[in-house]
This record gives sequence, C-alpha cells and structure tokens, in this order.
Amino acid sequence: RRSRAELLHQHRQLQETQARLVERERLAAVGQLAAGLAHEINNPMAFVYSNLRELERYVRLLGERVRSTQGEDGARSDPRLAFVLEDIDGLLQETMEGAERIREIIANLQKFAQGEQRRLVDLGPVVEGALAMIRGLVGGKGRIVRQGPTSLPPVCCVASEIGQVLLNILFNAVDAIGAGGVITVATFVDGEWVGIRITDSGAGIEPASRERIFDPFFTTKAAGEGPGLGLAISREIVHRHGGEIQVRSAPGVGASFTVLLPVASVASCP
Repeated sequence: RRSRAELLHQHRQLQETQARLVERERLAAVGQLAAGLAHEINNPMAFVYSNLRELERYVRLLGERVRSTQGEDGARSDPRLAFVLEDIDGLLQETMEGAERIREIIANLQKFAQGEQRRLVDLGPVVEGALAMIRGLVGGKGRIVRQGPTSLPPVCCVASEIGQVLLNILFNAVDAIGAGGVITVATFVDGEWVGIRITDSGAGIEPASRERIFDPFFTTKAAGEGPGLGLAISREIVHRHGGEIQVRSAPGVGASFTVLLPVASVASCP
C-alpha cells in the first residue's frame, strides 16, 4: 500500500501539472490578445503619424509665409497671431512625441507576443511591454517608477513567457498598493545575470504566507479573486529558463520580487 507521503507527493504533482496546463492556456490567450491589440492600434496609428508629419510641414510653411508677408514686427502686432506662431510648434512637438510613444508601445506589445521558440532576447522591451499592459490598471491609484537600463544583455528565453512572469508579479503589486502607492520596476546586471526587481509599497507579506507564496493554488486573496497559480507558474517558468525568482517582504514594508536570468550568447542559445 502507498504511504501517506507518496500520496501527498503524487497529489502535489497533479496540482502542479494542472497549474501548468491552466497557465499555458492563459499565456497563449494573453499573447494572442497582445498581438491583436498591437495590430488593431498599429493600422490607424500609421495614418495618424503620417498625417502629423505632413501637418508639421504645412504649419512650418504657413509660419514662414506669415512672417515673410507681415514681417516679424507685423506678426507681433497681433497678439493672437503671435501667440499661435509661438505655441503651435510646441504643440506639434508634444503631439509627435505622444505618437512616438504609442508606436513604441505597439512595438513592445508585438515583441511581447512573439513566437514560442527560445531566442536571444533583450528583456528591456519585454519589461516595457508588460508595463504598457498594466499602466491602465494603476491609473490614478498610484504610480510606476522605472529604474535601470532599458537595454540589457541578451538572455535565451521565450519572451512571452518571461513577459507573463512579469505580468503575474505586476498584477499582484497593483492589488497590493493603496491610494498613492508606488510600484518600482528596476532592471540591472549582476555579473552573468540579468535582473528585474519589482517592488510595491503595499502592506507586505506575513512570514507564514511568504513560505508558501510559490505553492500551487495558494493565495491570500478572497475566494473567487484568483486561483493562486500565477506565482507558482512564474517560478516554474523562471527555473525552466535556468534562472531564479526571489521574494523579500515583511508586514508593513511592501514586497519585492526579483527575477534573475543568465546572460546568454548565440552559441548557448539553440
């Protein structure tokens, strides 16, 4: 007859297998959603960006024509015209910068949703793609602080899987912070490791919960608010990539999750 320990071990294995299957489906759905959003936004954005470039050129020509026909002194004699000439360049510049930011977000979403094969990846755009997807959730509730380099040494990974790890941690951070809270996302290089540290200013994690935080189906949320799979699968994904995931927390001082992945080369990334 099987011992209680054997039965518990098999039960835990079944739980972990179920968790992996559920998260794999979720991961595929998130990737498809990101790809679809990027595609739908990219098409109209291409027209907006192109038209802004033309509008910028037309405004410059009109400004030059006004100044040439009225002269600088004439243009200044009409306060409204003078204000428009001075302000319009700044407005256009700010609008172009906003359009560029949208194009960057689209590019990051597309990278986030790229295929399921391992390849050499700069995790900087993966981090930005994950942040783009949760900024709306933070809204006016708190703020996100981005620290560290935006370009990092390559790691050999499935970019969408690492993106899902970051989203799992970020979703928890959003839930943890209160009004005026802060989520800090820092990237760094430590020797042969690339690191991403996500810290929130929430209430922190009790020691007893911290010991079980990566267990499948363990959650501190109310019933129905989450199955408790995100961090368990995140750890499994990171370990599968040869990395580590660490947590530091204490009640009242927030929580900090660090993802470490080994730097890779073309020779080491099949």
